[in-house]
Amino acid sequence: MIKIIFLILPFIIMFIPNRDYDLMSKEDTLVFKGIFSIIVILHHVSQVENNLPIIHYFANFGMYAVSVFFFISAYGMTKQVNLNREKYLKGFFKKRFFKLLLPIFIVTIIYIVLNILIFHKAYTISSIINVYKSGSSIINNGWYLNSILVIYLIFYFSFKFFKNIKISYLIFSFLIFVYIFVLKRIGFGIWWYNSMIGMIFGMYFEIFEEKIKRVLSTHFYKILLIISIWSFYIANNREYNIINMFSKMGIYSNYAIIQNILCLNFIIMILLISKKINFRELVIHKSFYYKKTKSIGKYNVNFIAESSKVYSKFVLIRNRVLSFLGKISFEMYMIHGLVMRILALYLKVDIVYLLTLFGLTIISSYLLNLLFKKLYIALNLNK
Repeated sequence: MIKIIFLILPFIIMFIPNRDYDLMSKEDTLVFKGIFSIIVILHHVSQVENNLPIIHYFANFGMYAVSVFFFISAYGMTKQVNLNREKYLKGFFKKRFFKLLLPIFIVTIIYIVLNILIFHKAYTISSIINVYKSGSSIINNGWYLNSILVIYLIFYFSFKFFKNIKISYLIFSFLIFVYIFVLKRIGFGIWWYNSMIGMIFGMYFEIFEEKIKRVLSTHFYKILLIISIWSFYIANNREYNIINMFSKMGIYSNYAIIQNILCLNFIIMILLISKKINFRELVIHKSFYYKKTKSIGKYNVNFIAESSKVYSKFVLIRNRVLSFLGKISFEMYMIHGLVMRILALYLKVDIVYLLTLFGLTIISSYLLNLLFKKLYIALNLNK
């Protein structure tokens, strides 16, 4: 059944009219963050319990979700530096780096306190340092947070000290590859770098965005759509065979290379689908509405019009929820691991566990978001 869906999916999408879109608008990226913050949580749940209905499909989705977050970050930074390089870099540490570091520091303290009180862990300065030296983090799955801080520094260095913008692009790309090499060399887990391609692709997508849009307005779009969707399905069902094929050809030298290629294909697939499907605000076309009452049997009802209005309202609410989740996605990433650990003391992993996990994660993330906003104002980090 899944195979048939993926087989016909690109052709279904092709028949959907093009939307009047800004492919990476602020609203769209918020919705993407909301969607993939949910996927990250489901991925981490699948690592604990893989027998829940559908949950096993998310077992390999962690790297895809993170690659999208990397893509969005790089796209946003590149757009800002191209709009006003001097102003953006002048306020970079204040508006970007410290606004990221402060929440990470506060949530790390929360983890330490609750780990001591609930899980009776003991900490010393030395033990905390050793956690980070081993490639781990006090925050559950906090490697991404540590990595993004390093990448921010790489970005600042690349664009601050090299005046030629094209040279800056190349330096940033080169240093990301150096960073990947160092991570592998010191023995950090593959998850540190198996989705890093999102960073490089995000930057170059912003650079060539207008040219890419023009290409996607041709029939080449259909070819790319078919290739990306079918290859995504095949790769996730035949990953082992693909690795063996590359090995026999003498090309394969690192599993992470394959995973980065898969992540690149996934990002492309999402972008191609979003050209047709507006994840932010799906609107039923006016042609679906009946202006006059139609007779159905002995009843006179404006059936399609009314049902369409209800459906439109439902979709609008759904996307407002996703936009809201996008605004607190950073907090959700940081705190959901702690919520999972605490819930594991009281609940088995089932539907009730999932609902409780999402409920507590969203509430705590929202409260943290409010706290951070107040701190940003108090510390004058917004200006």
